[in-house]
Amino acid sequence: MKKIFLIAFSLILLAVVFACIYFVTGVSYEYPSVKKYEYWGKKNELISAFEKYAQNNRDVVFKIVDTVGNPENGYLIRLNIMLIAETRNIEYSLQFKKDANIAPSKIIIELTGAYDKTNNIGGYIKNAKGVDSLVTTFEHNFLTPIRVQQGIDIHSR
Repeated sequence: MKKIFLIAFSLILLAVVFACIYFVTGVSYEYPSVKKYEYWGKKNELISAFEKYAQNNRDVVFKIVDTVGNPENGYLIRLNIMLIAETRNIEYSLQFKKDANIAPSKIIIELTGAYDKTNNIGGYIKNAKGVDSLVTTFEHNFLTPIRVQQGIDIHSR
C-alpha cells in the first residue's frame, strides 16, 4: 500500500513540475519580429512623431501599452497603432528599443504584430496570412507620411 501511494505521489509531483516548466517556457517565448526598422535619433522624438501623426489623422489611434526595463539597460516601449476606417480595422503592435551595442542614438523599431480585424487576417508571424499586405499598408499609411511630413527618417533593416 505504501509503495502504491509513493508511486502515485511521485507521478503527481512530476506532472506538476512538468506543467510548470511547460507554462513558463510557453509564456516567455517571443516570436521574431514581423519586420524591423531603424531610426537614428531620440526615442522621445520618435514617439512624438507617432503621437502627432495620430492627432492629425482622425482614423488613427496611438497608444503606449507598456514600458519595461531600467535606466542602466534602457527601456523597451511597446505600443499599438490602430487604423480605424469605415471599411477596415487594422492594429499594429510595435516596440522601440535603443540599440546600445551599435550607437547610443540608434533606435530599433520592431513591428511585432499586424492584424486586420475586419478580414480576420494577420498575426505575429511573418508568413501568417495577410501579413505582407499589412506591412505594406503600415509602411504606406504610417512610415511614409511620418517621414515626409515630420522629417523622421525610418529605414527598413
